[in-house]
Formats: sequence, C-alpha cells, structure tokens
Amino acid sequence: MRRSHWIVTAFPAAITVVLLASFFLRVYRLDTQSLWYDEGNSAVMASRTISQIIVNAAADIHPPFYYILLHVWSLATGNSEFALRYLSVVFGMLTVATAIALGCRLWRMSVGVLAGALCAISPFLVYYAQEARMYAQLCALASLSTYTFVRLAEIGTARSAYLSPATSQNRSDRGPWMSILGRDAVLPAAYVLTTSAMLYTQYFSFSVLLVQVALSLVLVLQRCPLRSTALLFLLQGIAVMLYAPWLPALFRQLGVWATSATQIAAEALLHNAFLVFSFGLSWDATTTSKSQLLVGIVLALGLVADLIRTRSAPGTTTRYFPAMLLLLVMPLGVVSLLEIRRPTYQPKLVIPAAVAFELLLSAGMITMGTLVSRLVPIWPYSSRRLAACVWRRRTDLLTASVDRRIARETRWWQAGSAIAVVLFLLLPVGFFDARSLRAYYFDSKYSRDDYRGVARFLEAQGTDGDAIVLNAPSQIEVLSYYYRGPLPQHPLPRQRPLDRSLTEKDLTDLAIRYVRVWIVEWAVNESDPESFINAWLGERYPVSKIRQFGQVKVLRYDLQAGRTEPN
Repeated sequence: MRRSHWIVTAFPAAITVVLLASFFLRVYRLDTQSLWYDEGNSAVMASRTISQIIVNAAADIHPPFYYILLHVWSLATGNSEFALRYLSVVFGMLTVATAIALGCRLWRMSVGVLAGALCAISPFLVYYAQEARMYAQLCALASLSTYTFVRLAEIGTARSAYLSPATSQNRSDRGPWMSILGRDAVLPAAYVLTTSAMLYTQYFSFSVLLVQVALSLVLVLQRCPLRSTALLFLLQGIAVMLYAPWLPALFRQLGVWATSATQIAAEALLHNAFLVFSFGLSWDATTTSKSQLLVGIVLALGLVADLIRTRSAPGTTTRYFPAMLLLLVMPLGVVSLLEIRRPTYQPKLVIPAAVAFELLLSAGMITMGTLVSRLVPIWPYSSRRLAACVWRRRTDLLTASVDRRIARETRWWQAGSAIAVVLFLLLPVGFFDARSLRAYYFDSKYSRDDYRGVARFLEAQGTDGDAIVLNAPSQIEVLSYYYRGPLPQHPLPRQRPLDRSLTEKDLTDLAIRYVRVWIVEWAVNESDPESFINAWLGERYPVSKIRQFGQVKVLRYDLQAGRTEPN
C-alpha cells in the first residue's frame, strides 16, 4: 500500500527529534555524579594494556570486550568522568536507533518511532547510558544482534519461498546461501560479529542467544525452508565457536558470581523488573497503583499484538514470529531460575529485555489507537452526504469524486482519533518518566555512591599519623581515582572469605603504627559479613566522625585514646 506523502516526510523528522532528545537526556549532567565502585574498576581496567585486561578479566566476573573498547576509547578521549561515561552514551544512542529499526521491521513506522521515543526517555536506559560500565553496550549489541537475526529470518523464510524457478536458478549459481540472501549477503557476518561481541560483553547475554535459538526452532516447527533455518543455526554455532576460548572463564566465574543481598520470589522479581522497566531505578519516587495499571494494560495489548503479528510471503502460509515476547521473557526466566539456587537478580542483568518491553509498550499504544480508530462512527459524513442530496435534490452528488472525498475525510478522522488515543496513553507514561528522571538527576537518594565526596572529606580531615582502611579492599581503585592526599591506604581484609587471625594481626599492626584510622566501608556484607573489623576496633577504641556518602560509610577510630569497655 502506498504511504501518504506526509508520513514519508514526517518520518525522518520524527527520528531526528527522538535521537536529539535521547542525546540530550544522556549527556545532561553526565559528570555531575561521582564514579562509584564498579566505575572505578572500569577506569582502572581501561588504564591497563590489552593483554593485562584479558588476564584480569579472566579472574573478574565480566568478559574483557567492554574494557578493551574503553581502553582504546580513553587513549583518544582521556580518562575524565565525562570521557569514560561518554562511551556508554554512544551505545545508548545506538540502542534507541536500533529500537526504531526493530519497530519498523517487525510492525510499522509508527511503532518504530514511538518505541524510539520510549527508549529515549526511559529512566532505566538513561541511567545505564550514563554509567561507565558494560550494560549500555550489552543492550545495544543485544538489540543489534536481534535486528540482524530478524532480517536473516525474514529474508530466509520469505524470499526463498516466493522466488520464481527462473530467478532461483539464476541465483543458485552464486551458492546455496547467496541464492537466499541476495543483496543482503553482509547480514551473516554482521550477525556473527554482533552476537560474538555481545557474548564477550557480559555473561548473561547468553539469554539473548537462547531467544534466537528458540525463534529458529519456531521457524523449523512451522516448516520454513530447511536451507534458511540451517543458515540461522550455522551462524549461531559460529558465534558460539568464536566465544569458545572464553567458556572456561565463564564456567569458573559463574560459580563465584557476586550475589544480591537477599533471595526474592519469582513474583517479586517480575514485579520489580516491571517497575524498573516502566519507571526506572527511581520508580518509588513516581509510581502509583494507577500508573502501574495503565502501563500493564498497554503492555498486555503489546503482547497480544506481538502474538498476532505475522511474517508471511506471497503463496506461503502465515508464520508466527513472537520475537519481542521471547526477548522479554527469556532473560527474566533465566535469572528467575538462577534465583532459585542462589540470589542473582539485579535489574542491570536483564537490560536487553528493556528494549523488548518498550517495543511491546509502543505496539500496545498503536494497537489501542488502531482499534479505536476502526470503531469511529462515520455518521457525520453520511449525514452531510444525505443533507446535500435533500437540499439540492440531485443524485449526481453520489459520484465517485464525492465518495473519494468522503473516504479521504474519513481516513483523516480515523487517523486523528488514533493519534489522540496514542497521545492519551503516551502523555501519562512520559509524565511519570519525567518525574523519575528528575529524581535521578537531582535527588541524592538516587545518586551513585559519592567517592568524590569521600576523597574530599579525607583530604580535609586527615592529618599526620592517620591511615585509611578500605573495607571492601577493591575500593582502592575508585578511591585512588579521586584521592590526592598523603594518607596511606590499607585494603582489608586481604582475603575472601575473611581470615580472622590474619585480619586481627593486620589490625594490631595498624594500631601500633598510627594515631587514627579512617574506615571506608562499602558492601561489607560480601567482604566482612560478620563485621569483624568494626567489632574488633569498636571493642578497643572510640569511634567518631561517622559520615555517609550514599552507600559508603566513613568512620574514624582514635587508636591512641586507649581501650574502652565494650557495650
């Protein structure tokens, strides 16, 4: 069907507006907040050589690809907070652009533009696009991998199905796969590269590959051409083979993966993911039961739209291809299964599902608008037509030209009603997203841990004879990024799990050498779950100067004040 001229003209303008808004939200106050613990680790890893990054990543809980990219990026841009985080901004923009392409490919242009707008203002995606970690890169590569997979799937199942015998014979001279791909022969390489890069970015990206394998099986069950489905499985196998050298590190690190604080039930996990995807990590600053109900209804419509959306070719049977449904469900399902064994869930681990969530949300809004527009009565036009006939007493008004004019006016009326419904649904979602973004930008409750403030505080308060004790020890990376004072830093405990005798020996040595110690605590439930260090010091020395910097606590013990009786 021929598209209206105004749609073709407005489409590039709408994409430009969406991308500009996305860019502004991601660079706005980019370096206002301090680097936190994990970002400090990224900064230190980026300062090493590529060979050192690979060696250290093998002992870390993340693959090396993001660190290697950040290393190359920082060579060109420096290692300031803005520069380190700007790489994530680039991937955040790429995520928005890919969401637009996916929406246009799977549904239509209106869904693509609306999905891009929802991704642009998503507080969850904005948050990780402003963090010097691999999650924005993971989201972008997962979206790109899914897009190239969808392109390959629809080319293989449609083009090969309706090629004429003569055309098929001409293309067969180019090889079995080229006869299917035609001009899109670059897609297999693009798919393998993006999928391998995704796997080397974050371990939980395997859930996205599982989605693509499941979709390939769906195509097999629907009796798609064997050659096209075999190509999909072959490319997935190549991507896994490229990742094979890192599989031993994957299996080793999954056994020591840092867990979340508490284990949560599947229902609570899914509800939290829904809130985070809908309103961001600062969801409690904006959400209400009515807003959750509104988003839930629209999401349900999007799920229905994804189930009934089809991929078909001339002369073939209709094929169902629930790509976004599986991309939403699979990462959440994988984490839910792992949660049964040990606490695992963190929203950032399922960030690829956030794009599917926004796509389904946009599909639900467009579906609602389409349904309402089809129910719009045409009696105003019928009444006008009848009145003209009665007044002029002429039958020639019922001509084809008048019918075309009335049909055109009807389409405009229906399009206007559809747009009104979409705006009616979009404006509340945008309002709640704006409130959540405001809380993220300006409310210290939702800010990252302030190691910049910790460093300034220690520089101002520390004196000769003082020392800094870092509990957990890896804080030395992010604190050293900011701290320029003379105080020595001592990471404790030196081993995990904590060895009481060795740690007590270290504390005794500190008490002999220094007048005061400043304890910088973060995530002590992992490094010192029984709070041995504070208990040992608290039984012997008075504590003062307790300050909180987000989740980081700073305490001062006066070691020369003598032992005090424990409470």
